[in-house]
Amino acid sequence: MVATTKPNESSIKIEQPNNKYEAMKRIESEKRARQKKHMDEEYDRHIHPMKQKKTAKTNWTKQYEKGS
Repeated sequence: MVATTKPNESSIKIEQPNNKYEAMKRIESEKRARQKKHMDEEYDRHIHPMKQKKTAKTNWTKQYEKGS
């Protein structure tokens, strides 16, 4: 009998598709996370409208005294 130190070729072939599947699954989940982040940023941008600048309060008593 000859002792072999190499793993069986069949076990290597079985592991490769699993690694591909896991990599594709990870990439798809990262893509979904990026899309969700982008959608959240777009939503936040549209929710907050520009605020109008406040005008100073008119003191009608002073204007009446000055004759305006």
